[in-house]
Amino acid sequence: MGLRPIVIIAMMACFGCLTAPSTSAAVDLILVASPTVVPAGVIVDVDVRAVLGNGPDITFSSVDVVLSWNADELELIDAIDPGDHPWLIKGFLPDSGLDGLNDTFADGNAYYQAASFAVATATTSGLGIVTLRFRALMDTNLTNIIIEPELGSLPTRTTVFGTDAPNQDVTGTLGSVGVTVRSEASLSVADTQIVAGRLGELVVSGAIVGRDSYGLQMILELVPRSGSTGVVQFTPAISPVDVDISLAGDPWAGAGTFGPLDTDSTSNVLTNGAGLDNGTFIAAPVTFSGPMVAFPIEAAGDSLGVWDIQMCQGSCDGSDPTSGSVWFKSVEKEPLLLTSQRQGVLTVVDLGDSDADGTIALGDFVRFQTCFTGNVGPISPPAYAPDVSCNVHDFDDDGDVDSDDYRAYQLELIGPQP
Repeated sequence: MGLRPIVIIAMMACFGCLTAPSTSAAVDLILVASPTVVPAGVIVDVDVRAVLGNGPDITFSSVDVVLSWNADELELIDAIDPGDHPWLIKGFLPDSGLDGLNDTFADGNAYYQAASFAVATATTSGLGIVTLRFRALMDTNLTNIIIEPELGSLPTRTTVFGTDAPNQDVTGTLGSVGVTVRSEASLSVADTQIVAGRLGELVVSGAIVGRDSYGLQMILELVPRSGSTGVVQFTPAISPVDVDISLAGDPWAGAGTFGPLDTDSTSNVLTNGAGLDNGTFIAAPVTFSGPMVAFPIEAAGDSLGVWDIQMCQGSCDGSDPTSGSVWFKSVEKEPLLLTSQRQGVLTVVDLGDSDADGTIALGDFVRFQTCFTGNVGPISPPAYAPDVSCNVHDFDDDGDVDSDDYRAYQLELIGPQP
């Protein structure tokens, strides 16, 4: 997640040591969220800033920030240094021997620390301490991120340490920020499994209810995870910029069709595989739920592993109408509907390896039995159900799973693995 433990060095031995709070001056800690209204699945950046409170300019050397949020509604996924100050030590430091606020972020608690030899100065606009990156998980009228005064049994405290005296507490008021998560439309791509050396498709579904929606744009991008081998890309129908995207279900039934069916650039198709599909713009209320389009893909014969299917390229929050997978509610593509997104995962496996564990063993035979159709092929579309990835067991690629495939499976069988 990018949240890496940082070793505490000797200069920070007094983190958590306090003197009496200062009464002459204070540093307020505030939270600023951008954006404050998002659809589920979209990223929210929350800045922690040190703001000048009462009194003259205030300098400080370190800050401890205790945070809480609703983990059912928001997922903390990263912490980014905004670069406002050269912090020597920064991050969610290990605190298992203390209150354990950083043992897991799934409970909605965290403890961020930053310190340096260089003197930091609070400003009226706010000196950036850290930008916390959250993913919105579910629709809610208001979900809050809060800087807590303290949490835990010790307790672990939020403190700004001043420089006028050792360990001087100059902490002022502590802020919170609310975010509204509201999805007016949705897009999702199904998890997919295909066999190395074969064709497949990525199916995008969507939903919208009774809105005067004028258009739809979907951009899919395939990003290999570490350890994946070979190439998976979108399959050109005629040329590298003419991908044959097929219609699986039409939101504009009787009023329009998807088009143009193309990709955004030749280089994207040949490198990371980015496919774009635009919906025809029409002025009519739309109510739809279900599969919409299928992006064809091709896995090279030497490809194995996992690719993340991303539904945006460039701006993911809808601020840039020229990029991202979004619904539009005007011909000018402005303003945008809040569109929730569910990303997907593509797994490329060898023939017979239905559980994608790198072996063809007895565990795969359970899936083989489920997929068995008998000798009914060659047939297109296949006789087996696509939702259980039966194409993995169709060794001769004739649309059925029969005795011929069973013999091929037996030749590959290596027995149970640990």
